[in-house]
Amino acid sequence: MDIVTAMPSRGDIVVGNDVWFGYRVTVMPGVWIGDGAIIAAGAVVAADVPPYTIVGGNAARPIRQRFDDADVQRLQ
Repeated sequence: MDIVTAMPSRGDIVVGNDVWFGYRVTVMPGVWIGDGAIIAAGAVVAADVPPYTIVGGNAARPIRQRFDDADVQRLQ
């Protein structure tokens, strides 16, 4: 039995369209990153990122939305 395949998994990382990753970003397993998101350099993403949101830090937190809610709905 292979020890790596026997370990439990939190799932796949799902990345939407037009996502920008800064230098040395770490994304934890099972995280969903929405369309148009921007991940700042050095961020550690441990939770889902909403579409068109800028996140950064360790653990990554929302900095701001790129567009207002109406524009995000229209883009999706």
